[in-house]
Amino acid sequence: MGLLRKAGSIFDRFIDVQAFAAAAMLLFMMLLTCYEVIARYIFQTAPAWVLEVCEYMLLYVTFLGLAWLLRRDGHVKVDVVWGRFGSKSQRVMNFITCIMAVPATLIITWYGAASSWDHFQRGIQVIQTLHTPKWILMLVIPVGSLMLLIQLLRQIVQHLQVRGK
Repeated sequence: MGLLRKAGSIFDRFIDVQAFAAAAMLLFMMLLTCYEVIARYIFQTAPAWVLEVCEYMLLYVTFLGLAWLLRRDGHVKVDVVWGRFGSKSQRVMNFITCIMAVPATLIITWYGAASSWDHFQRGIQVIQTLHTPKWILMLVIPVGSLMLLIQLLRQIVQHLQVRGK
């Protein structure tokens, strides 16, 4: 069990780093937006690349924060319905939700990785202001989804351990 705890600790640190990177990107996006507004006001024109960079960072923020948010139980719930259940029923519903999310997350991880690899091999670029290789933009999808999948599996194991006691 010591090895599993160590791996879990390393994984937790890794998703903490991802969450920190997502938060830093949000801050950077805010600063870029302020810069764009000020540039538009002072120079009567805004740099075209700012919107594009913010769009890309929104994708990264979303997928970098998935596993961290799940670990903290921060995903959206319908509190009006959720609050009507007791703690045991909530645990059962959490368990069922995790089980149902695993296949969807597997599919997103698989197709995200396959699509990223395909775009890398073919050298496809997003032709806007920056001419960005598309695989760089898409790579966060399988990485973030894989981290989410691992966190889902950890929660399933935790549910089973609590149930077994």
